Amino acid sequence: PLEIQTPDILIIESTNGYGGDELLYCRDIQERIMFEILDNVLMKGESILLPSYTLGRAQEMLAIVARHSSSNPGLPYDIVIDGLAAQATRVWEGMRFQHETPKIFLDLIKKIQAKLIRGDESTCDREEFIHKQIQNPPKVIIASSGALKQGSTSYEYARKMDKKNIIRTGYFESEWDSADITSLPSEIEAQLTNESKKLRFSAHATMEELFRFVINLRPKYTLLIHGEPNKNVNKSVTILDLLQAMARPDFKVKTSHDKEVIK
Repeated sequence: PLEIQTPDILIIESTNGYGGDELLYCRDIQERIMFEILDNVLMKGESILLPSYTLGRAQEMLAIVARHSSSNPGLPYDIVIDGLAAQATRVWEGMRFQHETPKIFLDLIKKIQAKLIRGDESTCDREEFIHKQIQNPPKVIIASSGALKQGSTSYEYARKMDKKNIIRTGYFESEWDSADITSLPSEIEAQLTNESKKLRFSAHATMEELFRFVINLRPKYTLLIHGEPNKNVNKSVTILDLLQAMARPDFKVKTSHDKEVIK
């Protein structure tokens, strides 16, 4: 909103303003990294797991993998969509909502129909279906939950798969001291902390984008919400640090954790 000149108060999210360095990667770079990992794993005849959020992220990962598959016909592999993500994808594809679904997504899904395996079409129980997919590589498996919640479909795949072949595709609660995170076996957690397997594909702005937005508007007072320091990441500079370094009487910044009233 460049027509707005010097607002009195700017309230802005800061989700990626405190995370690790992987949050600095732009989307193109993250996709290139993912494609390199996919190529490496699939060429060895192995399968790879992409734990994904049910709504939005799973369909985004499906589109990205579909594009990779279409561009690499010499690298044959099946694509599995499982868990609640499979049912949610049906909604995206349904006739009732097709006018709201991006055409590029529908076109990509059509290209991979022959190699797309849907968990919600299976007539066997979940454990049998998961076992069958793992025993017949190579496959790219997209399953919810994205946080590998205990008891979720992605968790069951992770327990049975090569832990090196798991790519996290979003926010992962074990990094944020959540009491509700699944108790992953130590060998899974060790692999998930490997930097090359951290691809956030975040829908939030990067720290640089947040900083530029604030600086362009030059608000008198900036309130950062929906973001907090990650206790498990040693990051020397945060969005709060950058903005506080520029603080002056006509340019102040606070977080939602501060108790001071905006004056």
